[in-house]
Amino acid sequence: MQHLRAILYLYSLKLALTTIDMKKFSPVAFFISAIGFSVAAIIYCSSLFHYFLLDRFGWLNLLHVLVFIVFVPMVFYLNKQQEAETMSTADSIETGFIKSIQSKFKIHPAFPAWVVILFITCYAVSAISVCMFLFNPTQALLMDGKYVLYNHGSITKNITEAEYYTFKGNDERGWSGGWMLFYLYALLQYYAIWKYSGKHAVLQ
Repeated sequence: MQHLRAILYLYSLKLALTTIDMKKFSPVAFFISAIGFSVAAIIYCSSLFHYFLLDRFGWLNLLHVLVFIVFVPMVFYLNKQQEAETMSTADSIETGFIKSIQSKFKIHPAFPAWVVILFITCYAVSAISVCMFLFNPTQALLMDGKYVLYNHGSITKNITEAEYYTFKGNDERGWSGGWMLFYLYALLQYYAIWKYSGKHAVLQ
């Protein structure tokens, strides 16, 4: 019975997402994505100077929720677009590096090269930050005036102040780096839907 409910829930969710008027939703989603990307970038850059905004302002973790609000409808929309649109293989040969990236990631061809370069840079930064975060799963904390590593409910070891800033920085940049990538991608897609009638370059 629970499996049936889960299937019905997922089907209802898919039906709701596929019936969203993306032309009307895209301006709202674009501004949400722009705000999310900007805040994530500020969090990322602040952590480089040992100023950890996620620790100071817990409400910033709402970025976890907002990213799903803008990203999930976009994924359904792009999948629907991919089923409807095709481009010839000959076109893909003539596109060059920038255009091939646009086609691979379904970025609208009307965007200038610098936007694609920004996306590639953000992609690389995000990948490095997330990897560094995953390779250091422990949490650095300041407890009773001591810097410690905390993992699964217990203190694993004492660390130096420099190590504390390294671990905290990796933690904040791991989250914010991932947010930057997702929000930037959503921002580009919703801008394209909003301004370019939602036509995408899709290679089959």
